[in-house]
Amino acid sequence: MGVGKTTIGTKLAEALGYRFVDLDKIIEEKEQMKIAEIFSAKGEEYFRNLEKDTYFELVATMDMMVMATGGGTPCFFNLIDDMNKQGRTVYLKASVQTLVQRNEADSNQRPLLSDSKGADLENKIEDMLQYRASCYEKAHHTVEINHFSLEKSLTEIIKLFI
Repeated sequence: MGVGKTTIGTKLAEALGYRFVDLDKIIEEKEQMKIAEIFSAKGEEYFRNLEKDTYFELVATMDMMVMATGGGTPCFFNLIDDMNKQGRTVYLKASVQTLVQRNEADSNQRPLLSDSKGADLENKIEDMLQYRASCYEKAHHTVEINHFSLEKSLTEIIKLFI
């Protein structure tokens, strides 16, 4: 959450001449609700199943795309394994401190952070990263973004694809 998946994904797709797809945006359009509202009204299990189904629909109907997923997407239903089969995966890695800075202002829009602030937010992010680490480590590429500007991060990622 907050690593720049949508921003970097959009620019990567442009550079490669591919279509850009934001899985969360597609889900929001389908449900006509924000992700936080889906979590609140229908629960995480409903959301994760919807996320999985939408992912497979997109993969079946589109090619030549860059897809930004939610941070949890690859970690449920072993989707990282399918993602690795479908194309090349990139984990945009950030430190806990970077993620706290980027998520502090809008934690209420991120259902798994649920209005957390300060040390509580830091603890939630740290726990989430530890829980997801084994999944994220399966990505084909890891790009650490802590000290990179958006442009530098994008440059590093484009090098992986050309």
